[in-house]
Amino acid sequence: MENDNLNRDNPFAKGGEPGKKPANDITIVGYNILAFVVYTLIFKLMGEAGLFFEGIILVIHVSVCIIVAIAARNWFWVLSALIVLIIGVSSCAYLLTL
Repeated sequence: MENDNLNRDNPFAKGGEPGKKPANDITIVGYNILAFVVYTLIFKLMGEAGLFFEGIILVIHVSVCIIVAIAARNWFWVLSALIVLIIGVSSCAYLLTL
């Protein structure tokens, strides 16, 4: 009985609420890549000036991912920051050569 009260009041207890499926951590990476693709396509349509703004947004995106990783203590945010950084820098380098 006492254990049930501890689990109900503790937001960090395993199991969560019955009937609710816990979010998969890899979806964090997927949503970050999706956001990166969306703003890359938008800035690509802007032309040469868009490449500069994409670089700024890329740095902000990676910085926010790292800050959230530290705050939430969830290392999937670091993984998504690294993936977005690697793909972002390589796509910017490719677009500069065109």
